[in-house]
Amino acid sequence: MDGDLDAEDVKALRMAMQGLQGSGWQPPAQAAEFRPQFADLESWVNGFFVLTFARTADQRWCAAWWDHAEAMLRLEALWRTWEVAALDPVRGMAGWIREHLDPNLNVLFGANGPFAACTPEQHVRPQVLPVTPPPDGWWSSSQQHWWDVLGEADR
Repeated sequence: MDGDLDAEDVKALRMAMQGLQGSGWQPPAQAAEFRPQFADLESWVNGFFVLTFARTADQRWCAAWWDHAEAMLRLEALWRTWEVAALDPVRGMAGWIREHLDPNLNVLFGANGPFAACTPEQHVRPQVLPVTPPPDGWWSSSQQHWWDVLGEADR
């Protein structure tokens, strides 16, 4: 098969197009421009998230949430997926809660989450993971994959 239309294909295509001419079918209009309900992450957190998801005294939260990189990443993902889920009036929020909110709330509010060191009275800046520079030539190794060179320093 060379991808060219043969005479039967062309005939079938013409018949289909003629059928559409009298059907009232119109090509789809250009999609409307998406406009989020909240202008930015801060608006969503302050105008929706903190008003909706306040929980018990065991909940970990920090008023300086914006100074926690992991929390910012998770909240940004929650906001963006919430905006998309809000477009589906039937299944949108149910799927968002199950697939995005619940797993992230468990981490955000958890005892080992990004706010673990903070208290309602005190913000504690998060630590960063330590990094050790790799040995010379590590990235220019003739090996093809990272898993091929993993542990070479121990050999």
